[in-house]
Amino acid sequence: MALSKHHSASGFCAFFGWLLVLGLASLGTAAGQAGPGETITQKLAQYEQRGPHEKLFLHLDRPVYLSGETMWFKVYAVEGTHARP
Repeated sequence: MALSKHHSASGFCAFFGWLLVLGLASLGTAAGQAGPGETITQKLAQYEQRGPHEKLFLHLDRPVYLSGETMWFKVYAVEGTHARP
């Protein structure tokens, strides 16, 4: 069974496309590795000390409002790393 020229060309492009994707993926993971003496716990501690991190949570009483309606809501501000008020 012979393959048409169109089919073999698309297979060739697909092969090199996957080869390119795998090559780029391996470069990204190699560049993202931590140094030998630095653990993830140490990196998280450094990130936490750089500045205060805060998360805001907004609770509404319904999903849709029309113009002129009263909006009831609650806002919670918590410390972002451990989710404490």
